Amino acid sequence: MRWPERVRSFSIHDHLEHLQQSKHFTKLWSLLLFSATYSPSMSSMLASLRDLKLLKVLDLSGAALKIFPNEVVKLGHLTYLSINKTEVKKIPKSIGRLKNLQILDLRHTYVIELPDEILNLQRLCHLLAFQNEDKLNCYSFNNECGFKAPVEIGNLTSLQKLCRIEATHGSGICTKKDREANPAEVVRHYKDAGPLRYLQGLPNLVYLDLVESYEEEELCFQADGFRKLKILLLSGLEGLGWVIVEEGAMPRLEELYIQNCKFMEELPSCIEQLTNLTLLDLFDMSDIMVSNFQVE
Repeated sequence: MRWPERVRSFSIHDHLEHLQQSKHFTKLWSLLLFSATYSPSMSSMLASLRDLKLLKVLDLSGAALKIFPNEVVKLGHLTYLSINKTEVKKIPKSIGRLKNLQILDLRHTYVIELPDEILNLQRLCHLLAFQNEDKLNCYSFNNECGFKAPVEIGNLTSLQKLCRIEATHGSGICTKKDREANPAEVVRHYKDAGPLRYLQGLPNLVYLDLVESYEEEELCFQADGFRKLKILLLSGLEGLGWVIVEEGAMPRLEELYIQNCKFMEELPSCIEQLTNLTLLDLFDMSDIMVSNFQVE
């Protein structure tokens, strides 16, 4: 089978047996390989990715991949990359070469940690990374596990959607201990606190999903933090007892989901100041929380 030389978008499902040499696709902008089984044809296609200099969209969802294809990082014009539902375990440091990448979809893979080089992707808008519990030995909510992000992930100022990051305490989300400490102690404490200290100032963040790994009793959203956030999810934060929203925090928040936070007994304090809030969703919470909510 021969292909037109001016093909711009190509999509194939399952099998690649009839795929021809890459010279027919050198002007491709979009390549979608859904659930592609591993075969000599697929191996040849991956090897030839380096020739697709104009490629902007690459979707390898469900492909029989166990190793991140090195050829991908040579696609300098790539804006969208998905390895969703593959068996890839590690993202190489060379991912930092994809300077134009805007969407990175790592959902339902084995990836649990991102290299610091991800911070080079200054145009990244959507970072999606969570795994199924049956793939990993980890605590999860709704059969999904979060990922560990670089500490300075807040430097990705183009981020709009961040899903699902493991929650640790830090600036913008602080603990009672943080607020009572003197400034020198706070700086030292935050330095080791993890990525969330950097998130509050992200100028474009509209969606944030925090899961597991939070051991403090109190979560405080600081004044003037998360200025554009519209959707917030708190899931499986085991030790969390109270959520405090300081005046001026999250002024545009529209949807708040709190799930499987069993030690919480009260609604977030000062929640009434979230004047744009249209949806409050509580799921799998303590009986005391439910009772207090019904009384209120």
